[in-house]
Amino acid sequence: CEPGTYGKNCEEDCGHCKDGKPCDITDGHCPTGCETWYTSVLCKTYISTPRLASSDKPDVDRISSSSVTVRWPSARNITSGLETHYYYTVWIKAEGGSYKNMSKDPHTSSTDRFESHITGLQFNTHYSVKVEPYRQQNELSEAGTSTGVTTFKTLCIAPEFPSIKDVTVSIQAGSNKGIIDVIWQELKNSGCDNIVAVVIYYKRQSSTIWKKVPINEVTDTKVTLQSVSYDEYDVKLTATNNGNITSTSSIVTANFLLSKSARRVKARRVKARRVKARRVKARRVKARRVKARRVKARRFASRRVASRQGASRRVKARQVASRQGASARRVASRRVASRQGASRQARRVKARRVASRQGASRQGASRQGASRRVARVKSRRVASRRVASRQVASRRVASRRVASRRVVASRRVASRRVASRRVASRRVASRRVGVASRRVASRRVASRRVASRRVASRRVASRRVASRRVASRRVASRRVASRRVASRRVASRRVASRVSRRVASRRITSRSHRVASRRVASRRVASRRVASRRVASRRVASRRVASRRVASRRVASHNVASRRVASRRVA
Repeated sequence: CEPGTYGKNCEEDCGHCKDGKPCDITDGHCPTGCETWYTSVLCKTYISTPRLASSDKPDVDRISSSSVTVRWPSARNITSGLETHYYYTVWIKAEGGSYKNMSKDPHTSSTDRFESHITGLQFNTHYSVKVEPYRQQNELSEAGTSTGVTTFKTLCIAPEFPSIKDVTVSIQAGSNKGIIDVIWQELKNSGCDNIVAVVIYYKRQSSTIWKKVPINEVTDTKVTLQSVSYDEYDVKLTATNNGNITSTSSIVTANFLLSKSARRVKARRVKARRVKARRVKARRVKARRVKARRVKARRFASRRVASRQGASRRVKARQVASRQGASARRVASRRVASRQGASRQARRVKARRVASRQGASRQGASRQGASRRVARVKSRRVASRRVASRQVASRRVASRRVASRRVVASRRVASRRVASRRVASRRVASRRVGVASRRVASRRVASRRVASRRVASRRVASRRVASRRVASRRVASRRVASRRVASRRVASRRVASRVSRRVASRRITSRSHRVASRRVASRRVASRRVASRRVASRRVASRRVASRRVASRRVASHNVASRRVASRRVA
């Protein structure tokens, strides 16, 4: 083949081999490689130059003080299958500066729009951005046609974080409210936008809702929060500039509970809440009990009405059954009587016919012998006797049937009466048991009420003892203070005279001994009285428990006896 051709009969043309050298004449590959921007085995595929129109300006969004997001469309004139040889470069320059390469993004065929997030920008600065496509082969790259230019401005940085210097609390005069004074450092501008809003937020530590207090003047460094309840509060300060960027200080705690008056007020409120909760709980328990009693009474009334209705229905059913049985018996007896009368009449007709026939035969056979007449008379007598015996037997069978039916009916009536008596006895026993159970339930409720009252009285007594102890401690502290004052006075008097000091000290010691002995004696008497009261209350409680047990046993024995009597009656 001539240079530039290969294959069978040299019909194929060679590709773009490097340095214009010919390809192999058998398979057409280039021994020295492909020329620039050509690829594939035969060096026939060209890597075209990508192009973006000048009207395809990039879009910018998510602009902050130091970053921006750039988006642009896919480049044109991209060779299919060679996407890995193309990429995009984002160029950005500041106002008055030069373009800088900020990112390098590869081209993909899976999307028609690309984006890149650029960081490291200066705040409050004007920038210009454009996107340029590139084709690349090995270490060689070439730029295509770039997009138009888009300008934007970065935002200002957040203002300086405010710092709270001090938070003080005080009691508001003439009320149960407090005052919080918040002091902070003077706020400074960020360098591009001025601070336009300062806000104080505060909330209780037990809550999640912040209350907002705007500051009228940005230059102020102090604010007073009035009419605040005694509690622990969290306080923070926020500053916002023209760019709507906010900075927040750290949270500072304001605690009213460190003061004695606030503690007393909070203790009173807690006590009032507890008393209110107890009252509400007692009312709810009482309402539930009343409701349960009403429901129980309604159930008992409905059961009584249902039992009465059932008894009346049973009585009516028995009356109807007895009436139906009596009518059925009457109809049966009438049918039997009619059948017996019909059979008697038929027998009479038959006998007349037989007699008429016999008379005819007698007239026709009058000439026969006397023996035949005698035989006929005998046969007639036998027939009449047979008929009479048959009638007697049928009457006996009918009478036996009627008697058996009467016996069965009487037995049924007796069994029904016995069953009704059993049901009545059972109802009486169940009513008695219900009354006994109601009495026991009422006694239990009464015992529970008494126990609750006793517990309440014990609580009141314990509270009184505690209050007495607190009062005694206060008196003791006052006495100790008075003793200290007296000892100081005695010490001052000792300078005047030693004798008077000794006398005064002896008197004071004797008086203190007397007072202490009296106090000890009074405490012992009080403790003995409390112990005797406790013993008496325990004895009363044990007696009441024993009386309740005896009463419950009596009720149980009475119920057992009533059940036995009912069972005996049923038997």
